[in-house]
Amino acid sequence: MDEDRPYLCVENSSGNVCLANCTFNWTISEFASRDRDQILSPAFSMGVSTEFVEWRLRLNEESVEGTRVLSLTLIHLTETPIHIAAKISILNRRNEPVKVSRLLRKTYDDTATSQLFSSVSDIGFVLDKKNEVLTKKGELVIICEMTQDDKLETKKKQKIKTQLENSYAALLRDSADDKTSDSVSDMINRLKEFDKFEKLIDDEHYCNTVFECSGEVFFGHRCILMARSTYFASLLKDDTQEDEPNIIEVTDIKPRVFKEVIRFIYTGRVEDDGSMAKDLMAAGEILGIDGLKSISEQKLLKTLNVDNVLDMVAAANMYKASELKKAAIKLLASHSDEIIKKLDVN
Repeated sequence: MDEDRPYLCVENSSGNVCLANCTFNWTISEFASRDRDQILSPAFSMGVSTEFVEWRLRLNEESVEGTRVLSLTLIHLTETPIHIAAKISILNRRNEPVKVSRLLRKTYDDTATSQLFSSVSDIGFVLDKKNEVLTKKGELVIICEMTQDDKLETKKKQKIKTQLENSYAALLRDSADDKTSDSVSDMINRLKEFDKFEKLIDDEHYCNTVFECSGEVFFGHRCILMARSTYFASLLKDDTQEDEPNIIEVTDIKPRVFKEVIRFIYTGRVEDDGSMAKDLMAAGEILGIDGLKSISEQKLLKTLNVDNVLDMVAAANMYKASELKKAAIKLLASHSDEIIKKLDVN
């Protein structure tokens, strides 16, 4: 069989048929009254012809920081190496995914106990009747969507990924340390080189970090993230695991804002008409990305006026934006009467 095709293929003289993806629904009866310390699904398989891979889902209720949560584990039962992406969700009675739907990627080796873990939902949300998560019969329905990658990630891919990350991180460091005055053409060429890395933003095959942000998924590369953000440098410094991606849940930043944060980390620019400037400045402060904070502050300076000056002062104080704070206070002092009148009217 061609090693570039998925493992789960059958072929004859006409060609071949390969497994693309599978979706499994697990229905748990009488969920509210059931002992939820550990519930195991029946075994199920994905495969074609006589080649198959067998799995089982395990659901546990456990305490996390004082909250009772449900966690799901996808267990690999057969000695068949395979690289998959799995998304596990809880369905409501309208057959819609609710709460967090997590996309996770992993290479399963030949160890029968290989597992993929996902924390899904707090138990209170699931049991609350007004949320209509359980069916009218009291059943909990879990959907597991599995997609096999084209082939297992090889050592060559891993080597290319590491070289790419290290080269990019070095490029960023050289740019920060370069004190010479580049010509305009040199600067343009440098920016064009940065733009080439934007394609990495949506490339999950080489990523080793996964961000989950309000149900949306973003991919990253540990070395690049650490070079660009003091927060990520601290968060990821002790992690040396290469086989599985880090999974980081983002709770304080909106998905559309976080997308631009990732874009800035890789390219040094954002796609923003100014509507996200305050949120991006906040993200820059939280994540320790000074460049992002700076360009966002400059955008806010251009929009500073008597109508928003008080909000700008508050934002400047909160996110330590000294230039914005200075300009806002100057505007307050020079237009104090006008601003006071507006406050009286409102």
